[in-house]
Amino acid sequence: VGRPSFLYRLTDAAEAEFPKDYINLIKFLLNELENSDGPRKVRELFRRYALELKNTWDSKVNGGDLPTRIRQVGELLAEDGNMPELTANTDGSYCLTAHNCRISELTKANPDLCLHDQILGEVLGAQVSKLECIANGDIRCRYLVSPAVRMPEEEDKGVTLAS
Repeated sequence: VGRPSFLYRLTDAAEAEFPKDYINLIKFLLNELENSDGPRKVRELFRRYALELKNTWDSKVNGGDLPTRIRQVGELLAEDGNMPELTANTDGSYCLTAHNCRISELTKANPDLCLHDQILGEVLGAQVSKLECIANGDIRCRYLVSPAVRMPEEEDKGVTLAS
């Protein structure tokens, strides 16, 4: 009789297997932020998130030519669970497809908050056009990546994601 002799608890790895409700909490917090400070504040928060992601990717993309950089970005997308697919086109451009988006639940209400095309363009140093976007109701995110043609005056403009 009395207390048990052994006390068990879950490891962090086991705890991660149980359902969580983070997405609804984040949606609630974003809605509260928009109601109290306006939609501009939510856009600023997403811009800061995009800048943080860009900086993280910049530190992991080791330069080289566009094919090397796009393969490295594909690896980063895979690590993040985006299920990427990369196709080289005959004209030197690439089609980058992500079959999953980690933030689509948050951007479906306001697709303009998705800044992945800008992040990709800046990290790759390439022209990136968004062809499809899960936030817009498409079944995947798909980008056309072409070598950038930069004018000399554009070199000094810096990061467009920064304020």
